[in-house]
Amino acid sequence: MSIKSKVQTLFRGKSKKVNVEDITKIELAVLSFILEEQTIPNKEVSINIIIEAMKAFGFRKLETNIAFRSLKANKMIDLYFSYDEQTNKKFSACSITEEGEKWIIKNKKLLHNLKLQSNSSKNGETKSENGSTPKRIHNIKQA
Repeated sequence: MSIKSKVQTLFRGKSKKVNVEDITKIELAVLSFILEEQTIPNKEVSINIIIEAMKAFGFRKLETNIAFRSLKANKMIDLYFSYDEQTNKKFSACSITEEGEKWIIKNKKLLHNLKLQSNSSKNGETKSENGSTPKRIHNIKQA
C-alpha cells in the first residue's frame, strides 16, 4: 500500500489492523498495564496510574505518552477526560476499545510472555529476567 493510500485510509476513518510486528514493547506494556486496571470492558483507567507504573519499569514519560498516542491512532484505546465525583476534579483517562479487546484476545500470548522488571538499573533500561536488554519479544519492535 502506498503512503498516499495509507494517509487516505486514516483520513477516511477506516480501521487499520494492527499486526504483531507493528506494536512496540512500550505499547504492549501500556496495554498490559491498562488491562490490569481495567477489570471489565469500558472501565476507565487513570492515565496517571499507567504513567507511574511505566516509570517504575524504567520507561520515560515521553515514551509512554508516544505509546498512548500510537495506540489511540491505531484505535486500540480511547483517551478522554473524566470526572472524579469524590474530588470534584477532571482527570485524564483511557480504556481499551472493542478493536483493542479483539487484538488482545487474538494475541494474548504476547501479554503472557511480556517480561518486565522494575526499574532497579541506574540507566533506566528495562531488563529481562536474565538481566539482558531485550531487542525483541516475539516480533515486538523495541522502540
